[in-house]
Amino acid sequence: MRILLTNDDGIGEPGIASLESAFRDHELIVVAPSTHMSGCSQSLTLRSWITLEKLDESRYSVSGTPVDCVKLALLVAYAESGPPDLVLSGINPGANLANNVEYSGTVAGAAESASWGIPAIAVSLSMRSSRLEGHLDKAAALFRELFDAGLLSRIPGGSFLNVNIPDLSRGRPRAAVWTRLGSFAGDLPFDTEGDEGPRGPEEAAPRVRRLRYRTEAARREHPGDCWRGTDLGAYYSGLISVSLLDRDRTHRIPRKAVRE
Repeated sequence: MRILLTNDDGIGEPGIASLESAFRDHELIVVAPSTHMSGCSQSLTLRSWITLEKLDESRYSVSGTPVDCVKLALLVAYAESGPPDLVLSGINPGANLANNVEYSGTVAGAAESASWGIPAIAVSLSMRSSRLEGHLDKAAALFRELFDAGLLSRIPGGSFLNVNIPDLSRGRPRAAVWTRLGSFAGDLPFDTEGDEGPRGPEEAAPRVRRLRYRTEAARREHPGDCWRGTDLGAYYSGLISVSLLDRDRTHRIPRKAVRE
């Protein structure tokens, strides 16, 4: 099988190397960003030139986003042979769950592939970089088990899969489950350093605050039935979450209801 590998962390990161190793018995081409592109969603590089560097016969580095990588892979690496049979995006260090899939560059690589009619799977491991040692290869092996069990056959045209593997420091997950997306809509994920800048006697001067997105998943009590069947529920239960996502965002509400 001809497989394109991409990610949003950069071509030199260990997550994509683990996928490369786990699928080395297939025909692989790697086209990935030259630098970290986390949180870029399905964006394009429009205001600057993109550099495409051929590192060897099967690896390309791109000064752009995961979407740029997929498009350039089709234009250059697969120009003569036609599109790949599958695109794998990851392995991302950290979960891509709920409405956070809208911002994820890892998920965007898979979504872009689906828009070209290519089956695709985004893969994430719910562990941060400081705790990854030894676990990315385990995650890649677990994902390969799912793949060999027929995961590819479960992807309808125009759709893609989002796979989240739980924290492996707690042991092997009991199972993989099909899930729908949960929601973090009530969260405002910022850490604040504090206020900076001058203040007038009546607080009239501008106040500047330094804020940073909180990238660690919130540690909260499992809310029970509220997240039953969702990717968040699987995450907090220590299960592998497999969500089938669709590129078509059209709402299926009857037109009559809209007119009314």
